[in-house]
This record gives sequence, C-alpha cells and structure tokens, in this order.
Amino acid sequence: MQAKRRDATALLLPIMIALPGAAAAEPAVLDEIVVTANRGPTALSETGSAVTVLDRDAIDRASAGSLVSLLRTVPGLSVSESGGPGGTIDVRLRGAETGHTLVLIDGVRVNDSAGSRDEFDFSVLTPTDIERIEVLRGPQSALYGSDAIGGVINIVTRRPDRGVSAHASVEAGSYGTVATRFGGAAGNDAIRLSGSGAIVRTDGFSRVGDRDSSEADGAAKLAGTVRAELGTPGDGPLLELGVSGYDQSADYDKAPPSLSDACPSVDLACYKDAAAIRGEAKNETEKSLVTGFAKLSGSAFDDRFEPSLTLFGTDYDRENREPGTSSTRVDHFASTSFGAEYQGTIGLDAYGDLTLGGRLEREQARYDTENATGFTAYESDRTLYALFALHQVSLFDDLHLSFAGRYDGDPDGADFLTGRVTAAYDLADLGTTLRASAGTGAKRATAYMIGSNLAYQPSYPDLISADIAPEKSVGFDLGIDQSLFDGRLRFSATGFYNRFEDLISFVSIAYPAGYFENVARAEAHGLELSANATLIEGWLAADATWTWQRTEDLDTGLALARRPENSGTLGLTLTGIDRFESRAALTYVGEQFNKAGEVEKIDSYLRLDLSASYRLAPQTTLTGRIENVTDADYQDPLGYNTAGRSYYVGLAWTY
Repeated sequence: MQAKRRDATALLLPIMIALPGAAAAEPAVLDEIVVTANRGPTALSETGSAVTVLDRDAIDRASAGSLVSLLRTVPGLSVSESGGPGGTIDVRLRGAETGHTLVLIDGVRVNDSAGSRDEFDFSVLTPTDIERIEVLRGPQSALYGSDAIGGVINIVTRRPDRGVSAHASVEAGSYGTVATRFGGAAGNDAIRLSGSGAIVRTDGFSRVGDRDSSEADGAAKLAGTVRAELGTPGDGPLLELGVSGYDQSADYDKAPPSLSDACPSVDLACYKDAAAIRGEAKNETEKSLVTGFAKLSGSAFDDRFEPSLTLFGTDYDRENREPGTSSTRVDHFASTSFGAEYQGTIGLDAYGDLTLGGRLEREQARYDTENATGFTAYESDRTLYALFALHQVSLFDDLHLSFAGRYDGDPDGADFLTGRVTAAYDLADLGTTLRASAGTGAKRATAYMIGSNLAYQPSYPDLISADIAPEKSVGFDLGIDQSLFDGRLRFSATGFYNRFEDLISFVSIAYPAGYFENVARAEAHGLELSANATLIEGWLAADATWTWQRTEDLDTGLALARRPENSGTLGLTLTGIDRFESRAALTYVGEQFNKAGEVEKIDSYLRLDLSASYRLAPQTTLTGRIENVTDADYQDPLGYNTAGRSYYVGLAWTY
C-alpha cells in the first residue's frame, strides 16, 4: 500500500516552546508510523490531522496506578481528577465535553454506554503492557462514528514478539501505596503469546473535607492483558487475539457541597463543616471493564488488496454503595457491546489507496437502583450499523490528501452523515510539514438520556419527547511541524476552531423530574504548541507543551466549565551520567470555571514532579519519584482534594 511503501520520514508531534509547564512525559518521537489517524499505518509526515503519540518510555516512567500526569502533556487535552486514587478522571479534547472523546483499547470502543454521557473514566485504566497511546484531535466521526466529536484516544497494547522476554517491577510509597507490574512473552514465526498484569493498592486520603484527618479513601486496582498472534505479519493470513481486563474497588465521599447548598449564606466556616461531614462518608464503588478482539487480516493480488475482519466485545460494570441510617443505596450500571467490523484497502497505484468498510454492533445498557428516590431504572438494547470510505492519495510525492465519509445508522432513527478532509505538504528538504484538516462530528443521545425521557414522558406528554437528535460539531485546524539543526530542535504549532450544535442538556421541571433536550450551542478555538530539543548532546533534553483555548456557551456567553484557558508542561531529562537518568516535570493549569453557568472558579496551580532511575545491573533498575515536590495546595475540580508531597521508590527487572 502507498503509505507502507514510503519511508517514514516524519517527525512525531514535537512539543512546544512553553512558559510554565507540565507533568511532562517525554514527547513521543518513538513511533514515526501512526494507525489511528487513517485507520491504518500512515507516516506522520503524510498525516494531515493533529496527532500526539505517547510512547512506551513515557508510559513506563508514569505512575504505576494512573496516567493522569502523562495525559496532561497532550496539547489541547484537559484533565479533571476528582479526588486522587479511585476518583473519577475525565478528559476533554479541544473544548468538547467528556462524552465527546472516543476511547479505544486496541481499536475497540470502551466508552461506558450506561453512563449519562457515554464517557470513559480513565481512573479504571491501570498501565500494563501499553505500547503507545495515540491521541487524534478534532472531529473524527467520519472515521470512527459517534462520540468522536472532540477526537479519539487509542490505547495500543504491546504486540507479542519472537523470542522469550519477561519483566517485573514493584513500587511503594506515600499514602500506603504498593504497586506491582509483571509480564512475559514467547514466540516464533508461527505463534507468539504475551501476558501482563498489575496490582495497585493504596490507603489514599480523604477525597472531600480535611484531606489528612478525615476518613481516608483507599483503592485497589487489578489489570491484565493477554495477546496472541498466529501467522507471520506480511506473509499470509494473520490472526490476532487480545483481551484486556481492569477492576477497581475504591472508597469515596459524597460530592462536595456548594456554598449555596451547604449554608444559608455565603459562610466559609459553615462550608468547611459541611465538607468535613461529607469527608467522613464510607461509600464504596467498584468498576470493572473487560474488552477483547479477534482480527483476521491478510493480503492478495500482489498486496494490492488488504482485507481484515474484526470481532469485538466490551463489558463495563459499575456499582456504587452509599450506606444510610436505615438502608444502603445501591446504584448499578451495566453496559455491553459486541459486533463485527470489516475493512478492505485497495491499492490504486498512482491514484492512492481506497479503504471501504462496514460495522455492525449490538449495544446494551442498563441502570437499576435500590433504596433511592427519583428516576430509578432504564434498559436499552439497540443495533447500530455504519458504512465508511476513506481515499488517500499523494500528488507530486509531497502533497498527501485524504477524503473520508461515513453513514451511521440506528433503527430508532438517530442516523447521521459525517465527513473529513485532510492535507499534509511534506517539505522534506526544509524539515517542514504543513497540515490542515476539516471535519464534522456527531454523537447519539445516550441510553441514559433516552431512558430518562421515557420515564417522565407519561407525566408530561406535551413537554417531553423521546426523540433526541444527535449532537453535532464542525471543526478545522491548520498546523506546522518543523525540524531544525539536524533534528536537535523540533516544534509544532496548530490553530483550531470547533463549533458544537444541538448539544443535549438536562432541563429540570420539579425534582426529580426533568428531561433531556437539544438546547445548547458552544464553540472553542485556540492554539496548541509543542517542542522538544536536545540541549546538550547525550546529556540533556527538554520538552514542552502549551495550550491556549477560548470556549464559550453561545447562549450564556460564559466560558465552558473545566476547560482552562491556559495550560502547559515543561520537562528536562538528564541522561549523561552512566547508568543514571533523571527528569524534572512542571505542570501548569490555569484558572477555569468549576461548573457550567457559575462564576465560581478554580484557581490556577503549578506542580513540580521529579523522577530518577539507576541501573544496578544490566537487567535491574532502581527507580524513585517525588510528586508535587513543592506540596502545592490545589483542587481540580473544586471541592476534591489532591495529594500533597509524595515519595515513591521501586525496583524493576527485565529479561
């Protein structure tokens, strides 16, 4: 295929010239080929979309229990972490909502279809054998369908390789935290197997109220990944199998009160008393996610045709338990999806590559509750289907174009058409790539929204409709990637604009009654910058990112909640001392609204993290981290505590 024949001369999204900046993981220059941008291997210099790749080294340096600090290094991505270990972690791309980011694990959708917005809670994810994380920014529904309004995050696990390998690590530190990771692989040309796991336990701290004196909220996480390959890549049929599982048990407090809810007047002392009471709650939550795929691929007609068939499935289960004076409230969310996707790529020689495909999926979602008032239950079972096409062509060897279109169907009528076009102009002699993209996005109403409307429609037949139109977006971006001084300095700049229409909002009638309706509009625009530089060859490297974005609710004129206008990261990595490596990472998150329609804001903050490793022997490495070195006191979002200065030490072994 055309993209595969070309040498991957691209420079991976470098990382910017920043001001204060970020919990940096090193920008990913590791992979010059990305998969998510065009549903198949594509050199970055031929990719017109904005892509960031977080590589294996950066992932291995991150916390064993969470990828939050690593995600903050992606330009255009905002993270909200509600209370440390076991707390909810929401991600927003380019001003879009949490449910507007499609999350994939090995290409399989893992968004929680039983949630109110189909979002993915990143707190469930525990790093095991992750090869890389590709973040594709901007509307991508033409390639991936519903939910991809803001972009796509594809988590790619490590493929098994030939030979025998093994690894194990253990880390312990503050808040009674112990984390272990382990794995191994074996294989030959005919068959390859790999498996990995992780166990993370922490006593934690109180998520709400007084962090250190209120009842601590602990968490325990289990994760595992198994992959297998039968056949030789590029030589005959290849069968790939993969299963990933995650389980998290955690304590949690009631949500922090607002000043108006907690006290008759704006009284800070009263608020702190109310928050302290909520910080003593002994609530529990358990979340589990299992996802898997089986993919059969091959080639024919002298590699001019490359078909693949993928079977996939995901099961997501979440239960919250809140003890009361006389009974325990139990909320149970369950979602399951399974289906098949076919994709075939046809090589057209000078006319490029044409990819055609179709998808059939069964989605089931359910919510039920015990000992609770208000909207109590819903159950949804729907069949979704899609047809898509992508044409990639290169002109004059330097100009790379792509055109994509997709139709998503739903027997209930929530159909939509989306499109995308990209261009990349690769000026290899100058070390420059110019790129641009434009696309549309769409998102169906969730099962929760439809179920809620159906529950209250009989009481308000003239007001509430069961029909909710898909949310829509249109987005544009224009960027440049530049390499200077023989690759010692690489930088990237991207300007973007997104407009969101028919956004679905909850309209309250009388507690607990209400309904969902397409009533909101919003827009976001901004600038994403990134850079990395070799300061002293073989000794010192720097990387940085910066995001400036403006968001606006077009009906109220207010900025959208939990999207800071300014944020960034700055990292320095020292490698010049034999067997020793150290890194300093600075994160800045600017001021932002706490909730929609409010004037209450979350203060900006600056956080410094340090890490180091020393190779004791060829296969054994001693590691150490200090997080939040300056003991910065910050909250994100408001009312939820974050960890103070924390220390961790570990030992890693590889074979």
